[in-house]
Amino acid sequence: MTLQEPTSFDGESPSVDALLDNSIISALLDTGIDSAAQDNIIETMRFYKNIGIPVVAYAEALYGIEFSSNVVATHAELHKHIGEMSIVPITENTVRSYLEARQAVPREKKRLNDTWIAASALEHNATILTGDADFEKFARCGVSIHRIPTN
Repeated sequence: MTLQEPTSFDGESPSVDALLDNSIISALLDTGIDSAAQDNIIETMRFYKNIGIPVVAYAEALYGIEFSSNVVATHAELHKHIGEMSIVPITENTVRSYLEARQAVPREKKRLNDTWIAASALEHNATILTGDADFEKFARCGVSIHRIPTN
């Protein structure tokens, strides 16, 4: 089976106006989720022209798929939803934004992968599409958050 992979990094960081976090990716793959919630996620995504996936979120999604009951089907479902979205790499500019995001959030409230996603959003001036309230702490450093209920 050949799966359509998302657009990979070719040396230039892609232009994106929104980034998916893992809560949204997981909700798109969750067969037990309320279909109205899943439809709401998909409908919300239509408001954005160029949605990307931070490389750390993509890696986490692939890692999670390894523990699914049907790896091949879940992998195919992932790529059905993300289609030709760009994988947003970590660049030197992302590292600068990462330092900014880490300094803006109290030490005890940091989740490092979330900080990398916030850094990617800062770098690209993109909105994070999330179902997770934890991202709201990054608003204080200028990260735009669009929270979408996932249940």
